[in-house]
Formats: sequence, C-alpha cells, structure tokens
Amino acid sequence: MTRFPAAALALLLSGTACAGPEANQTMPIQRITRAVPETTLALPAARRGRVVIEVTRVDNPGGVAVTLVVTGETAEPLARFALYPPDKPARFAVRVPEGVTRLRVALEAKGEAPPLIELRVAAP
Repeated sequence: MTRFPAAALALLLSGTACAGPEANQTMPIQRITRAVPETTLALPAARRGRVVIEVTRVDNPGGVAVTLVVTGETAEPLARFALYPPDKPARFAVRVPEGVTRLRVALEAKGEAPPLIELRVAAP
C-alpha cells in the first residue's frame, strides 16, 4: 500500500506527466544580427499568459551592453531586459496579453551591436 502514495506523489511532482506534451513546446531558433537587429517570434499554443525567451547564443566578443525589447502586435513594450554578462546566454519570462500571437524582439546596444544573438520562445 505504501507504493501507491509514492507513485502518486511522483506523478504530481513531475511537471511533464501532468501537463501534457505541449507544456514544454519550444519554437525554432531565430537570429538577431547587426544587419537585422530585430526578429518576430511565433508563440507556442500552450503559454498560459506567459512565455520564456531563451537567448541560446551570444557572439559579443567586445562585451557591448545589450538590451532586448519585446513588444506584441502593438508598439508598446511588454518587456525590456539586458544580458548580463553581455556575452552569455540567458532566459527571461515575459507576460503575454490575451490575443497576442507573435512577439517582436528588437536589439538595443550601446555602441556597435554584437554580430549575433540567437533566441527562441518556449512555454514555461
């Protein structure tokens, strides 16, 4: 009888077992470069009002301060975050208003922009 409660507890504590396959849905990687300093990210279906922006690669040998500005379909910013250290990948949570299906991510850099930033969006 003690096995059943332990197994039930294990299922409750494992997020993927209860949340379904779409809970960890990750979208394709997009690139921001000096030549193209913004990108548009489609949102996963299972987002529940928020997503995680994952910066997966940063090519910034000069250590230039980097800020990423996230907007929805309107020009009003939903989030603004800085990479620190400016040459390391990071993850940021963003609240997404109801009805928004895409996010625009734009690069702001002090000085010359880094050559490459790769990022994607995922459901939390």
